[in-house]
Amino acid sequence: MDDEVQIGGRQEYWYQTWTDEELLGPLPPPPQFDTTIESVRERITKEIGKVTVARKISWWHPSISRLLKEDDERRQKQQTSTYVYSWDQPKFDSNLEQRRLRILNALFVAVGKFHARSSPDKDALKSSISFFHQHIWIKLSPSKIKRNASKNAQGSGQDLTLSVLDGYESERELHSWSDDYFAL
Repeated sequence: MDDEVQIGGRQEYWYQTWTDEELLGPLPPPPQFDTTIESVRERITKEIGKVTVARKISWWHPSISRLLKEDDERRQKQQTSTYVYSWDQPKFDSNLEQRRLRILNALFVAVGKFHARSSPDKDALKSSISFFHQHIWIKLSPSKIKRNASKNAQGSGQDLTLSVLDGYESERELHSWSDDYFAL
């Protein structure tokens, strides 16, 4: 009998160990699903509909609204302070940043139809989208390839690239799409 008593039971951790037979044994058969991935994709496309990025936003997603509120607080602090540090300046005043927020807003509203939780970082450069216990990390950043401003439909002269990242702190892109692939 232990001399110590802990409320809630013991704090022992159990780790499963695999035997050589389990590790070196044959692989199980691949899972079989009743519906095909194409039918799932069609159902999702029908439910979400066409995702469009509006030029004027009437309603911001709550996570984007929080970023804009923090930006307003920085703007007010900048007006009242005698010296403004670079990290205290508003982050979303430029046309490119406003465009990025509009794109993220459209994306977050679309995935929100499937009960996804979206959370951008403080610069809205990287975001995580969580579906229950599955997480996707995306990055919406200026493209490394610069094109002529007349080719860009927005006239900002800077293209954006949407990338799916390998993990939380990863910079490795699993897949990316540029302005050429979809109209932003």
